[in-house]
Formats: sequence, structure tokens, C-alpha cells
Amino acid sequence: MRAPSPWHDHLLPALPGVGYSPALRVVVLRYTQSDAESLEFEPVTTLGELAAAKLAGRFTPIAPGTADPYELVKNDVLVRPVVR
Repeated sequence: MRAPSPWHDHLLPALPGVGYSPALRVVVLRYTQSDAESLEFEPVTTLGELAAAKLAGRFTPIAPGTADPYELVKNDVLVRPVVR
């Protein structure tokens, strides 16, 4: 599957009810062009996959000189309430 353009993922830091906070920090990551255009493209879906994808070079460095050059941390906070 090729990544649709533009592509974005949502990776929640916890499950609702298990340490979940409705306030989410926005962090931008960008897949490399070759990864996004690959017929074998699969988005990361877990924190473990995210760490492995960074090590495998699947993301473009977009924040040089920071602790994690693959993540651009925004000051935006999204509030996502859980509706039951």
C-alpha cells in the first residue's frame, strides 16, 4: 500500500481508562519519500514500531539539533474527550 498524500497518523500514548489523558501533545514526524512511495508501505501503529521505524531510517530528520531529530514537537494541545 502506498501512503496517501498528505499522510498523518494518530498514535495514542495510552488507552482510554488506562492512564489516558484527553490532552494530547502534537508531534510531527515525516516518513521518507521512498518509504511513503513504497508498495510495501505500512504505517506505524505502536510505540515499539515507532522506535523501530526511527532506527530503520523510515523518517526524515525534521528537527536537527534536538534530542530527537525525527520529531517536531508543537506547542498545540488537542483535547479529545472519551464519549461513552
